[in-house]
Amino acid sequence: MEKKQKRKFYDKRAPRKQIKPHKFKRKTLKRRRVRKNRPHNRSHHFAPLTEALIAQAEHEFCSGAVCVQTGGWAYLRSQASFGKIDEMTPEMTDALVHRFKIKNAEWIEAEILKFPRELSIPPRVFKVLSIDGENPFKRTKREPFYKMTAEAPKDELVLDRSFALGTFLKGETRTLFFDRKLGVTRQLVCIARDACEKNPDLRVIYVLVKARPEEPAELRQNLPSSVEIYASYINSPLQIVAEVPDFALSRAQSLAEQGKETLLIVDGLTYWANALNSIKLSQSGKIQEGEVSLFFRSVEKLRQFLQASWRLKNGGSISILAGIRRKSEPNVVDRELADLVSSIV
Repeated sequence: MEKKQKRKFYDKRAPRKQIKPHKFKRKTLKRRRVRKNRPHNRSHHFAPLTEALIAQAEHEFCSGAVCVQTGGWAYLRSQASFGKIDEMTPEMTDALVHRFKIKNAEWIEAEILKFPRELSIPPRVFKVLSIDGENPFKRTKREPFYKMTAEAPKDELVLDRSFALGTFLKGETRTLFFDRKLGVTRQLVCIARDACEKNPDLRVIYVLVKARPEEPAELRQNLPSSVEIYASYINSPLQIVAEVPDFALSRAQSLAEQGKETLLIVDGLTYWANALNSIKLSQSGKIQEGEVSLFFRSVEKLRQFLQASWRLKNGGSISILAGIRRKSEPNVVDRELADLVSSIV
């Protein structure tokens, strides 16, 4: 009789022991899946938007290229500011970047909130209207640039023959050495204007390294409205000076993904190489006074940039034209940079 009672007691408790742990495990799994879908690295400097803040702000429309930062948040490099970063630069939260899967150097049109200066809050993107001219909720998935197949350059880029460029094919890299007395920026502006007039489907991106404060505004007046200008100023930090050409190249790659032909003009390759060298020196901690021949430190970065010209099968292409300043009496730096660039291209 004792054995039968034990069996009955075991049969009654067994199903309860099997049901409880299964229910508990399913709840924990669901909670973990919800947490994985949440965006990480939420930036801490964004104040929450309340109804009172939105009522005080002014609603405006802005367009620009997105520059995604390491924390997940981003800001817009608009044509009005010519790539300048200050307290009036529109910012975007990491939640919006994660929601629409916005990549670096994509062109967006958005509605922004401008707060009063008393609050000391920078403008913030309130609503994304379009991404690369498409509806952000219904945009088509395109293949990334690094997965596309390349072709040999075929078509010719029509330019003025007075600049000694010869036959310039779409998808090539060319360098031009100018004397500083002749005006490097003036000649490159003429090339950009001539390229826009003779190639209506061409998208031109002009990069100005270490510009004077009034120089980008003059460029905007002399160049067509379709030309995108990205500049770094004389008083800009070295990190921004080194970042602007890379950002312009990623912008050209995003245009090439859409099947558009782009021409990337870099004004001041010498200044960019100097900025890269000084950053390398500050990281290494070894600063040699009076050292002139330091271009070997930025060889790899220059090689990656100058060899980034492509001709894709879908019709898109990236052509690079770099202008190098040279004195009438070339010094050691100019000779070394000329030899380096001629070995790369």
